[in-house]
Amino acid sequence: MTWNPQRRLIVELEQLWLDSSSRLMHEIAEAKLKMTTTFMFGVEARNHRTRFAEHGARVSVLADWLAMNFGIHDEARRDLRAAAQLHEIGMLAVPVELVDSPTQLSPDAIARIRMQAAISAEICRSSQSSRTVRLIEEQYTDFDVQQKRSSEGTLDVLLSGILRVADAFDAVTHPRPYQEHVPAAERLRSLSDGEGTRFHPLVIEMLFLSGTDKAVAKPMH
Repeated sequence: MTWNPQRRLIVELEQLWLDSSSRLMHEIAEAKLKMTTTFMFGVEARNHRTRFAEHGARVSVLADWLAMNFGIHDEARRDLRAAAQLHEIGMLAVPVELVDSPTQLSPDAIARIRMQAAISAEICRSSQSSRTVRLIEEQYTDFDVQQKRSSEGTLDVLLSGILRVADAFDAVTHPRPYQEHVPAAERLRSLSDGEGTRFHPLVIEMLFLSGTDKAVAKPMH
């Protein structure tokens, strides 16, 4: 086909439309995230000691850094960052005295807290991507369980693994009231002890052996 100025104009207009559409979708996604994130301040207002909004921000930064080092593409990283920021928004439905308990929690209490994952997912369902919602729903699912699900793609298993490791790492390095009595070394060792079962082994390796300031030296057994 002979190239002509009219064809060139059509191509340029098509590219302009695609670029504008992409920017618009990105702006809509960011607006939805900001809108939903405001709920996190409601969680924090109920219990300032736990600082869930700060926790979500730290988990988001660490999760994105891990994803970047795995070479994960921008769209998936955006979904992961949103999930990290909003994964505990469901704590609005958890009694303050339970989260603020200074004593070690019973299995029933832990199960009650973990019910917030489903609530968080429902809060985010109308404003976030399906992948973000799925990551929030799966935030407590062990790696070995996810790996056995043939319906889940490798990328989604990795993203879930990144979120869980980043969340757990922040929890043990910024302990909540019911964890403060546990020695720091023991809390940190729980991550490496769960490698390959609770936690994605590649993510654990990336976290502890990266040599960056986002991680610490891997504890010895």
